Amino acid sequence: MSRKTITAREAAERLDVSTQRLRQLIVTGDVHAQRHGHVWAVDPTSVDVYRRRRRSTGGRSLSPRIAWAALLSDFGTAVSDDIAQAFALHPTEQIRIAKLGLRDAGGWRWLAQRRATTERFQTFDAYLERIARHDGAVRTGVSALADYDIDLFVLDGHLDVYLPEAVAADLKKSMRLQSTSTSNLTLRSIANLEATTYIMQHTLMPRSVVAVDLLDNSDTRTACAGADLIETILDGRRPPAGQLDLMVPDHLPTRLTDHSRSRLRSRSPAGNALSIVGSP
Repeated sequence: MSRKTITAREAAERLDVSTQRLRQLIVTGDVHAQRHGHVWAVDPTSVDVYRRRRRSTGGRSLSPRIAWAALLSDFGTAVSDDIAQAFALHPTEQIRIAKLGLRDAGGWRWLAQRRATTERFQTFDAYLERIARHDGAVRTGVSALADYDIDLFVLDGHLDVYLPEAVAADLKKSMRLQSTSTSNLTLRSIANLEATTYIMQHTLMPRSVVAVDLLDNSDTRTACAGADLIETILDGRRPPAGQLDLMVPDHLPTRLTDHSRSRLRSRSPAGNALSIVGSP
């Protein structure tokens, strides 16, 4: 952090946010700060960096359910029967998710921001090992670099995991974890969704989730690695220019009336044809 600092109020004014929102940005690591008693000394450089990379979403971010359905279907490019059933997706929601495959990589930082509550802590190595071995922990972000051959150097000793909300709360309490802007532990708490078991069924998150978690990092190199991984996943999966394919799962009616087709076409991106196909 630079030697020159500003107050929390000054930082909030620069970002045009409330002081409460600023504290959330400090906890998530988007803004760097050090606490001295009841006063935050905020790094102005990190404020300027966050302001430059912040962008309008043109609307609300995705709900947790839709965000996870999109992420686990490779950003909406492969909505399988299993995903449609696990997240109870209606046909119109599948159309909406399929359209997300046309979005730029950088937009996913905002689109998927409600997938979990992210907190960062500085804690003992013994606690990191204990959390990493927890049955409910699923590795992601910088803890999954080697698994997906991501060429990015990070210091050893940082743990990045997803945990069910209740488990994360218990660990924070038992380990007396305190949020900090500099950390060696990133906890991502998933709210109690009907599909939580489906989301947390592995010990390692899929590439798409890892990519967004890297993109969400305040470190520029790490964020760029996440954006590159998203583009790699999307490469070859996007439909040809001017066409949007809707895969209708087997458990849904495959025969659509002319009225239904008209409604679906009206929801497709402007200028794109809509091709309705069955599941492979």
